[in-house]
Amino acid sequence: MEDESMSGPYNATAPANDTSNTFTKALGHQIHRPMLPIPAPAFAIRIAYGEMSVTVLEGTHVKVEKLLATGFQFKFPELSTALRDLYVRRI
Repeated sequence: MEDESMSGPYNATAPANDTSNTFTKALGHQIHRPMLPIPAPAFAIRIAYGEMSVTVLEGTHVKVEKLLATGFQFKFPELSTALRDLYVRRI
């Protein structure tokens, strides 16, 4: 945020494109508990979330190329290593 050569918006999300299902499985693996995602019918999501249901049902596809082009390196580019670090710190 202090680098004046960078301007405009940047997406600061890890480069891996993980889904909610991937996250649930990775979290379950990390805490050694079976976690099964429970699917919800799309029509119920549309009723509950209205216009925002598109984000819930289709996800967001965020690209971080602009940030990576600056040479930025993520400490945890993969979900599994980030969860492992969080879990280890908790113990």
